[in-house]
Amino acid sequence: MRRNFTAVLSTSVLFGLTFGMYELVLPFYLKDQGVSNVGQGYIFAAGLLMPFFLRIGVGGISDRFGRKIFYGLSILLAGVASLLTPFFANSIVQAALKGARESAVETRKVLHPILLYEFAKSRFVDFWGKTQGFERLFEAAGYPLAGFLLTAGGAAGYRNAMLLAAFLLGLSFVGFALLYKEGKPSGNDETNAPRPPRLRELVSLRLNRKLWIIIISTMIFNVGLMCSHCFVMPLFFTQKFGLTKEQTAIVLMLHRLFMAVPLIFAGWIIRGGLKVQKVYYILFIFVEGVLITAGGLLPNFYSATSVWLFHDFFGAGLWQPAQAALIMHYASDHRRGLDVGKVIAFSAVTLFLGPLLAGYLTALPGLSAAAAISLPFIVGGAIIAASAFLLLLL
Repeated sequence: MRRNFTAVLSTSVLFGLTFGMYELVLPFYLKDQGVSNVGQGYIFAAGLLMPFFLRIGVGGISDRFGRKIFYGLSILLAGVASLLTPFFANSIVQAALKGARESAVETRKVLHPILLYEFAKSRFVDFWGKTQGFERLFEAAGYPLAGFLLTAGGAAGYRNAMLLAAFLLGLSFVGFALLYKEGKPSGNDETNAPRPPRLRELVSLRLNRKLWIIIISTMIFNVGLMCSHCFVMPLFFTQKFGLTKEQTAIVLMLHRLFMAVPLIFAGWIIRGGLKVQKVYYILFIFVEGVLITAGGLLPNFYSATSVWLFHDFFGAGLWQPAQAALIMHYASDHRRGLDVGKVIAFSAVTLFLGPLLAGYLTALPGLSAAAAISLPFIVGGAIIAASAFLLLLL
């Protein structure tokens, strides 16, 4: 157990660091290449659409052939996408690379909780919280590291940041491949022979009713999330408050730090059974939405940023571990990968709408630059808060 936990934790650390670098660099790189906010919205939307069937397929196939190979390949794919990003300015190529990276991120998102659940079921919330917490902690470090590289590297700053991210992901891939020891695939009660899931199994809507409640609520949530957390997030602070790229990197670093702390202590905070997990899930999604909207409404940098930063401390840092535990509980034992893949895939159908909505909100006529860039936070937060009410059906 300890060796596997070390492998997953170290992967989370490096993946988080490179994710923070990528998230800061890409919007500024595209902007410097002359891509408009609406154009960035299309690139981000295309990237979010591409992984849909992959989420379901990789979950189902991993039930038969194991999780390790697909988890490892997701790390490698993220590295390749990062490596190629600074060498292309074409929007179509950038959309494809964004799609490849999102495919890697989503594959890992499907398999990460399953890996932990299958070798440490009794400590799932604790281990999930710690790996995600340290991932966010190092993601926070990735923002100022990328900001420094952009400043110090001049015209080559974008390339240097992405090449470093690719190198670190390569190290992560090698480390995970060497350290993680996988047990025998869980398989299926129907047969002992490994086989990929049939087409009817992939497209079947047969899921626990509680999982469908989570899916539909998350579909609403994801529109608000991506409206407020896509390319507009770094641009909000530069366009509304006049921050430099380096100062924006510090704000985004704090953004992830505020999420990391409750995640690391999730095993201690979220104590109790399903009822406790449901309360955390519903309450703190609502709080997160309210705080994001408030951050967009407040006109002063210090008040707006102070309120906005707490949206993960009293939001995702508390509800995400509870949601993960509920999904694992309601998923079927003999097709957990397929069920989890479907939950994440169906929930993600609406992700692409967020960047599109953000792009068009910022382009509304008659608004000042500060008001326009605030709208995705205001509207996105309201959508997130609204999604919590459906979860009362749990």
